[in-house]
Amino acid sequence: MGEPRLVSRPSLDETDIKIIGILQEEPRTTYLQLSRDCKVSIDSVRRRYERLRKEGIVVREILALIPKAMGFDSLSWLGIVTDPGKENQVLESLQAKREILLSFVEIGKYNIRSLLGIEHINDLANYVDSLKKTPYINDVDVMIWSDIERMAYPKNLMIEPFHGTLDEVPRIEPDFSEPRTSSTSLANEPIQKDNLPLSKMCPSMDKTDEAILNILIHNARIPFSNIAKQLGISTKTVICRYRKLRKKWVWYSTLAINLRKIGYAGYVSYNIKVSSKTWVSDVFDRLIKIPNIIVALKMIGPYNINALAPFSSAQQLMKTHASISAIPGVERIDEQIGDSMHVWPTR
Repeated sequence: MGEPRLVSRPSLDETDIKIIGILQEEPRTTYLQLSRDCKVSIDSVRRRYERLRKEGIVVREILALIPKAMGFDSLSWLGIVTDPGKENQVLESLQAKREILLSFVEIGKYNIRSLLGIEHINDLANYVDSLKKTPYINDVDVMIWSDIERMAYPKNLMIEPFHGTLDEVPRIEPDFSEPRTSSTSLANEPIQKDNLPLSKMCPSMDKTDEAILNILIHNARIPFSNIAKQLGISTKTVICRYRKLRKKWVWYSTLAINLRKIGYAGYVSYNIKVSSKTWVSDVFDRLIKIPNIIVALKMIGPYNINALAPFSSAQQLMKTHASISAIPGVERIDEQIGDSMHVWPTR
């Protein structure tokens, strides 16, 4: 590991923030449309976006496929309790398991939170039972994702203008321009290197559809004309197929933002128990209106809802907690604090 250094925090003005916000909603927005919306020249928009990429604020343009397209019948959070001080050994064991897509070390009720992808929901119980036999794992709680139609809320991410070169309170940290996490991501890294056999998992998808999606997974902003040239088909064909694919197979498309570069120190995962199941939808709808709630999921298990929010200070953390607590129907909130999710979304 290299010598620690001061993390630079790039300057951001209102126009930069507006560009990020528009592209979070639709990363394929053209420079022409961005220039109109931001009331600056096309050259200015292009330079600004290239700078946001170069300085590591924007890490990549993401297109995420629905779990079925990735071969998963079920996704679940696993809350894992380990022996004290044995988190790294457990992480190493989890890295070797194909079904574990992400793992984060956190502080709270659980030492580790993992994302589990299962091909057949009927195999879930047996898999978790086998996982509990892993050395140093004492207990595992399963929280099944029951509704992923609405999951990512990038527009909730609060980005404040910043003028300067360093954080107001300088921190000694390694470089975070790329993810430095205590997590493993089998759903992320292979996508960057290999094409997914989507047509095998999705019979209604042909090889051309598969090729288009695999290109967009690498870069959600690549021009349709470039895709057409790579595949030897017309641009019109690519556009028509993309529109159909997006409706059926695309989970969400947005920008991956380096949270450290915009002033955030870590994140909180809120596990929320609702007093009555009839209140879940109402609590959820109120929750996703709270600033910085960037992920929200309905779940089946010991909790009804899980939400993620980055924080930059203790005051901000307390404010978000108070906002959630004030929602009618919230019975209990268990918080997990982590700092390993530096880039969001991971995929």
